[in-house]
Amino acid sequence: MSDKIIILLADDDAGFQEIVGTALKRNGFIIAEAHDGVEAIEKAMNLKPQLIIMDINMPNESGTEAVLDLVRNPETKDMKVIFLSSMKDPWPKVEGEASEVAKEIGVRELLNKTDDLDVIIAKVKEVLRAPAKQETPPPPPTCSTCSTNSTPPAQSITTANSTKSCPRRTTKN
Repeated sequence: MSDKIIILLADDDAGFQEIVGTALKRNGFIIAEAHDGVEAIEKAMNLKPQLIIMDINMPNESGTEAVLDLVRNPETKDMKVIFLSSMKDPWPKVEGEASEVAKEIGVRELLNKTDDLDVIIAKVKEVLRAPAKQETPPPPPTCSTCSTNSTPPAQSITTANSTKSCPRRTTKN
């Protein structure tokens, strides 16, 4: 097995993908590309990349939906993911800071596409150095409909294409 690090870059903007991909290649990474969430899941399962950099707003299946699918799959649940998006508030109906929401659904970092490439590369290297399994905070101790120390009923994150549930989120009214 090669000691080269494989990064899956999932974005439907080919121009942006080329810019970021070139910068990553210059830093010694092997880049695989996907153009939507469905292709990202397929390539993640086949290639087993050390990191996935994913746009949130993509056709067929959004980055959010793809991450929720990856987290639920025992083969991919521990893959490191960074969201790289131009959206300031990707989940307007979900309470909490966007970066915290991203972490709760299984993403290591939420970066903006307008960030300097050096900042993006530095974050990629930081995430790659981090421990393989991300520690998740325990669920709240009680829920109005559950017993003590159990996960509350799943709330939903609605995207353009479907609704996926996330067990720790509450939605804004």
